[in-house]
Amino acid sequence: MEVPRQNMSERNTNSDPPNWHREYLADREKALASGEDVFITLDELEADLRSEFGL
Repeated sequence: MEVPRQNMSERNTNSDPPNWHREYLADREKALASGEDVFITLDELEADLRSEFGL
């Protein structure tokens, strides 16, 4: 199992991210800068999910 994981890691560090991912990150940065989007903590995410799914 270690060999495939190592190969995947090497492949990921030696290649550039795809253009769609760069565009997504740029859009996300703009939304964060404008206040249109915000980060939440993992605790906030957990509370939101528990509330949404009635857990």
